[in-house]
Amino acid sequence: MGNRLITTVSIDGLGTARICGNSRARRIIVRRGRDGEIEATVPSDAFVQQAIDFITANRDRLSRPAAAGRRPPIVFDDSSVYRTRTFSLRIEPGSHYSQRVSATLSRGILLVRYPPAASPTDGHIQQQIRKIVTEAIRIEAKQLLPARLSRLAEQHHFVYTACTIRNTTSRWGSCSSSGHISLSLHLMRLPDELIDYVLLHELCHTVEMNHGPRFHALLDKATAGRSAALNRMLRRFSTTSLEYAGNMEE
Repeated sequence: MGNRLITTVSIDGLGTARICGNSRARRIIVRRGRDGEIEATVPSDAFVQQAIDFITANRDRLSRPAAAGRRPPIVFDDSSVYRTRTFSLRIEPGSHYSQRVSATLSRGILLVRYPPAASPTDGHIQQQIRKIVTEAIRIEAKQLLPARLSRLAEQHHFVYTACTIRNTTSRWGSCSSSGHISLSLHLMRLPDELIDYVLLHELCHTVEMNHGPRFHALLDKATAGRSAALNRMLRRFSTTSLEYAGNMEE
């Protein structure tokens, strides 16, 4: 089910905000739309005032000019330095007769070759390079994240039903009411302690599906009292490494 417009309100100093309800939403999500207006998506049981309060609490971030708050997309070329846990990216022109982008992964080097008649910064070449890098990160994520989730669940006595790795750019992870945990492959860009924080956050949702006091107490216990500090650290990162995504979640 898509978003359903509840109301449009004017907030002093920020302009117009559209508040929409979504029965599948589990938290308030606020972002700037393409037209510059603020868009707030709220769970069906949330009140309009809760959305207004959340927008107001994030006044400083929402009042920045759109260009100032956005991170430019990474441009991959022959001089790019891009490393993950298991591979380094190298980009170079292919053979004289090459007509397409190709890639090989061997001994920790992800080698991407592009047609020599083209520039690696051409839009269609960039799109293919991003797709290749994303798939390589997906392989890493599938190798690491499910095993890490299982270890943390056993250590903290949580039970979940399944784990899925996805290329999600709206959130780091989610947990369904049946205990199915979905994780973003972009977690692989985070430091180890923040990966564990996100995994523990989703594991806590197997017990508490909301973000009420009991959830925060459970997460704080699982993180040895560091949940607030880790959450502040996590906010410095975006859920997508290859181009900017500017959602804020409560």
